[in-house]
Amino acid sequence: RDVERSRGLGDVYKRQISTPTPPIAGSLSITTIHFDATGNLILTLSDSNDGVSLNYTSDLQSPFQTITDVARQGTNELMIPAATAEIQSEQGFFQAIRE
Repeated sequence: RDVERSRGLGDVYKRQISTPTPPIAGSLSITTIHFDATGNLILTLSDSNDGVSLNYTSDLQSPFQTITDVARQGTNELMIPAATAEIQSEQGFFQAIRE
């Protein structure tokens, strides 16, 4: 039996990523994420960054944690310094919430 070509449905379901829950009240869309020349992470929001907190999780199975070291840039960008302790993985999920 060729195990690579013969996968059961259980294997397929185990490889699927959980679908995120619908946005919560007050959440904003993050339109772009990029690194600046010094390695800081820049997130562009769909609306003003006034009163916005930023949460992060490395995977959708873990709870979101608030990122405390966030600076506001312009009217709709947030900057996370390169050495921020809350972000310890090269991938993850962000959530921008208006307080």
